[in-house]
Amino acid sequence: HSVHKLFKRGWKHPDKAFPDVQRIFAVVLPNHLERPYLTYKGRLERSSGDSGVNEKLVFHGTPRHCRLGDGDNFTNICKKTTCSLCIILRYSFSVERAGTAPDRNFLRFGHGIYTSSVSSKADDYTNDHSNSANRVVLVARAALGKSKVLRRNTQNLRSPPSGYDSVLGEVGYDLNYDEQVLYRDDAIRPAYIIIYEP
Repeated sequence: HSVHKLFKRGWKHPDKAFPDVQRIFAVVLPNHLERPYLTYKGRLERSSGDSGVNEKLVFHGTPRHCRLGDGDNFTNICKKTTCSLCIILRYSFSVERAGTAPDRNFLRFGHGIYTSSVSSKADDYTNDHSNSANRVVLVARAALGKSKVLRRNTQNLRSPPSGYDSVLGEVGYDLNYDEQVLYRDDAIRPAYIIIYEP
């Protein structure tokens, strides 16, 4: 229920009607994926206290090339190398894959993992599947740490500015909706999958 509310509260594009949510799944990670995230959170906490972790639930849109989540018969993660959704669910997020989605090679704040608190912005990065009426958005747990606020495109970044753990792209000059950018694989993990019909 709380994830549905988060998704609805984050739907901000005035030209997009709020979609019909079909299903929401919680992602249960194996220990080898959960452990590095918890270790990273621990490092942030030791350096800056509890508030230094700055953990948020954020949205990430990515292409899907299978029918995962479309019904009771579609519950297994696929092995297609083109299905970014299932790659993230199988291995988690990877900075190395930044900008590899078709027509998505513009990296406003450099080579990182992009998220947003705006679910309708994440929807822009999903795809229509030829055999499904549904789209899929991931909700991720992100340990943002200390975020550097940027208002202008800074495409040459390969890490956050010195003294910071992430970048917060703030609405203003170059952005209509916020972005959070992480430059470490262990700073973010998938937490929920939202299946919805646009």
